[in-house]
Amino acid sequence: MVGIGPKFLKLYGRARYRQVDIEAFEESCLASSTKAPTATGRAG
Repeated sequence: MVGIGPKFLKLYGRARYRQVDIEAFEESCLASSTKAPTATGRAG
């Protein structure tokens, strides 16, 4: 199984997330458009 999500710490049987790791994960998920540019260079 491949984990998808921010890095986490396992402490006392619970997953804990650092703010910096959450923000880095969110940054990696950002997209500027849902469409790929066409051959003319314009999206859509």
